[in-house]
Amino acid sequence: GCPITQQNSVDFVYSSLSAVNSTQWPELIDVESWWRSMKEWTNTGETIAYANSNDLLHYRTDY
Repeated sequence: GCPITQQNSVDFVYSSLSAVNSTQWPELIDVESWWRSMKEWTNTGETIAYANSNDLLHYRTDY
């Protein structure tokens, strides 16, 4: 499948919060920081393959 881009990640965070009618929203700089952290962990370049994203969710222990 298509890899996850930074924009996909940002859209996911804000659309998920919107879907649950959240009244608290992270600053964009925080969301971008999360993206950088995910990119560093997956080590796949400017995008993250879905398989690597799945690994991150299952195996990363410092979240």
